Amino acid sequence: MHASVERYFAAMDRHDWDELRGCLADSFSRVGPYEEHAWDDPDDYLAFLQQLLPTLKDQKVEVSEVIEEGPLVQVNATETIEVQGKPHSARIAATFRLTSDGQIEHIEVFVRRLVAPLSPS
Repeated sequence: MHASVERYFAAMDRHDWDELRGCLADSFSRVGPYEEHAWDDPDDYLAFLQQLLPTLKDQKVEVSEVIEEGPLVQVNATETIEVQGKPHSARIAATFRLTSDGQIEHIEVFVRRLVAPLSPS
C-alpha cells in the first residue's frame, strides 16, 4: 500500500491527529459514503474524526485489497464497530488520489455491503 495511505490508516487507528493531518494535502477533499460526509477542508475533516472516532467502541478497519495506479490508490476494506454489545461490519471501497509529493488530496468512500451483526467467537 502507498506509504501515505498506510500512514493515514495507522494514524486513524492510533488517534494520532498530528500524523493524520500530515497525510492530508492543504487542497484535501473527501466525499461519501453519505451526503453529510463531504469535506473540502482538511482541518474540518480532522475535527470531525477527532469528535467521532473516540466514541466508536472497538472500531477497526481491516484492508483486504489495494490497487495502485499512478496517483490513485483503491482500497477495499471492512470496518467494524460495536453496536449494542455486538460487532457490526460494513465492506467499504475507498479511492485515494495523491498529490505529486504523495499527500492525500482526495478520498471518495463507498459502502459496498453492510454485513449482518457478527456472532461472538
